[in-house]
Amino acid sequence: MHAEKRSVKIKLSAERGKTDWTERYRITAVLKEKNGTRVCLAEHLLLKQKRIIKTVCRACGEAEAALREAVLMKGLQHPCIPEIYDIEEQKNGFSIIEEYIPGESLTSYFLTHYPETEEIIMFCSQLCGLLEYLHGRKPPVLHLDIKPDNLIVRQDRLYLIDFGSARQTEPGFVSGELTGTPGYAAPECYRGEAEARSDLFAVGRLLEFMLSHSAERRGKKARVQRKRLLRVMRRAQRARPEERYFSAAAMKRALLAAGGAGADWEGCRTVGIAACTRRVGATYFAFLFAAFLQRKRKRAVYLECNESDTVIRLPARKAGRRLPEFQGIPVAEARGIRFRAGGEGYGLQWEKQNLEGLGYQAVLEDFGVLTPENLEAFLSADLCLLFVGGKVWEREALWKCMAMLSRQQRKPFIMVNFTGKREFRELSGQLEDMRCLRVPFAAEPKDSREGGELWELFDELWDGSGGLAAEEKHRYVFSERRDV
Repeated sequence: MHAEKRSVKIKLSAERGKTDWTERYRITAVLKEKNGTRVCLAEHLLLKQKRIIKTVCRACGEAEAALREAVLMKGLQHPCIPEIYDIEEQKNGFSIIEEYIPGESLTSYFLTHYPETEEIIMFCSQLCGLLEYLHGRKPPVLHLDIKPDNLIVRQDRLYLIDFGSARQTEPGFVSGELTGTPGYAAPECYRGEAEARSDLFAVGRLLEFMLSHSAERRGKKARVQRKRLLRVMRRAQRARPEERYFSAAAMKRALLAAGGAGADWEGCRTVGIAACTRRVGATYFAFLFAAFLQRKRKRAVYLECNESDTVIRLPARKAGRRLPEFQGIPVAEARGIRFRAGGEGYGLQWEKQNLEGLGYQAVLEDFGVLTPENLEAFLSADLCLLFVGGKVWEREALWKCMAMLSRQQRKPFIMVNFTGKREFRELSGQLEDMRCLRVPFAAEPKDSREGGELWELFDELWDGSGGLAAEEKHRYVFSERRDV
């Protein structure tokens, strides 16, 4: 009752203009009133513009949180966040004056309009762009309550409101009790361990809501886009934060790629491929991955960096082609005869510059079996993949490779081939400081078509943490992968 009286006193003060700042506004509607907090729609008398005025009584339980939210938002400047104009002190409380965003909630918009996939991609990309701004602040800002009711749609633009659960993650940050809304909050939020990728989990939930209330168009292009968005949604909602997208920027790129816009980069990037022993499928995987990169509109070339000279002898040079091709993939050779006859100055860097001059954007370097002699060159690639098979003697070879890698700061992805999920979990559990990925069985190149399990693995290597298209190049987060 005491709190209610104080709330009434603030209300009368705002309406009658007893203080200087209130004389500039006229209350036109009461939008919400509860527990000593009152939200009003007001008009600025001089500017003739609408404002939201949120008046909070100091005695109510939400006063501290409301003030913290206002101070936090006042330091943010982004087109998708309502602007805080001022925080006015009063005898019994304070009032927050913020920008009025006319529009409707995302919940209402999707329940009445049923947008198509292009609009879903546009909205989610805008949201990821906003999170990129928030997470890039110093210290980073986590929203931690992303849901349809906290998003407003206005003229093809999405606005994020309600920063009541937002936190700044300074050193030693612990989120404490659950922040956010059950159903949209990430699993780690229930443990008080929220982080930036907790917001990405909520975006994944939001994407699920959008897809479930969207119009399904007919046609191959629409089906492909929907499959791609479902893949983005599943990855964003993975239980382990390290298995989600590394950043909001990475998720935004994946969303744009789902709409047909390929990730771009300057220059030429390399994929180092080596094996613990022979015949574990590394060379075949290199050709499959090259085909995937071509689907991503990247000019990819296979570069044989071992002494076998096996692949370079297979294709025949085609008329008008600068390089011979095998199964549609350009093939070149870096070691073998050319290495022995090349003389001083010839090596992988020379070959990479040569291929870049020919217009290639991705080079798949096949080193064959990993040895002390090629270890340094292998680890110098932008993305490093070390293959191991499922047989006992192949596992023994893996431990020999681990001994070589133990003295190196750079660690490759461990690609486990020819194993089931149970055997993979056992092996990945023994490699706790390495990132392990299971290679699904593919009998023919057509098995790598989009939407399959192998395609999801390619997508992980393409834009995952430390992936080939990731902006955070050479920045790796290692953890075992329990299933792929």
